[in-house]
Amino acid sequence: MLLLTGCGGQEVPAAAPASSPAVAAPSPTELPPTDAVKAALQRLTTSTYSYTVTGDYWYGQKYHASGTHDSPAGKDSRTVVISGGEEAGTCKLIVIGDDTYENCTGSGRWVHADLTRLKPTSDYYLADPKDSGGVARLMAALHSARRLGPGKYEGEARLEVTAGLLTYVPVGAPYFRFERGGLWVSYTLTTDARGDVATIRTVFDTAKNTGVSTTTSFRNIGKPVQITKPARVTELRRSLYDK
Repeated sequence: MLLLTGCGGQEVPAAAPASSPAVAAPSPTELPPTDAVKAALQRLTTSTYSYTVTGDYWYGQKYHASGTHDSPAGKDSRTVVISGGEEAGTCKLIVIGDDTYENCTGSGRWVHADLTRLKPTSDYYLADPKDSGGVARLMAALHSARRLGPGKYEGEARLEVTAGLLTYVPVGAPYFRFERGGLWVSYTLTTDARGDVATIRTVFDTAKNTGVSTTTSFRNIGKPVQITKPARVTELRRSLYDK
C-alpha cells in the first residue's frame, strides 16, 4: 500500500494568519462571505458529484486523485497517483459506509477492511466513513472568509488535528496525516452561477516554509453516480486490526 504519512508534526505553522482589512458589507440579497462559503460546502455534503485533485505531496512529489462521491449513500470511489520518490505509485480506493476496498497492486484483487475494527490512527484506516471527502471537516474548521469578487472567496481554516488522524487536506480525497494540532490552512474557493462549489485550493506551509498546495475541482453536482463493491475481494488479515 502507499505510505500515507508525511513529515508529521514538523508541518504545523505556529501562528495564526494576520487579520485582513475589512471588506464592504454585502448587499441585502448577497450572503455574507462565511455564510456563502458554508452554504456551498453544505450542498456538497448532501449531493453526488465527481472531482479531481491536483497538487503537491511531500518532498517535492506530486499528488493527483480523481473519483466520484455519493454523500447521501456514504460512498466514494477514487484513484490516487503519487509521482516521484519512494512513495510513487497508484492506489484505488472504494468507500461504502464503514467498509473500504483498496487496490494498490494493479491486479483485480481488492483488500477489504472493516473501519469499525480499526483505530483512526491505523495505516489501514484510509477514510473517515462519516466524512470520506473531508468537506464537513473543512466546514467545521473555517476561521474566516472574504469575498474577492462574484463567486470567489478566500480565507483561513484551523483544524485541530489529533495525532495520526487523516485531515481534510486535500478536500475531496483526504490523504495527509499530521502528528500535532493547530494547523492553519489558507483556502480559495470559487462557485459557479448556481452557487455550487467549482474549485477549492488549499495551501499550508511546512516547517521549511515550503507551501504545499492542492486544488480540487468539482463537477456534475447532483448527477447520478454508480459506486459498487468490487467483485474479487480478500479480507484484511486479523492481525492488522486494532480491536
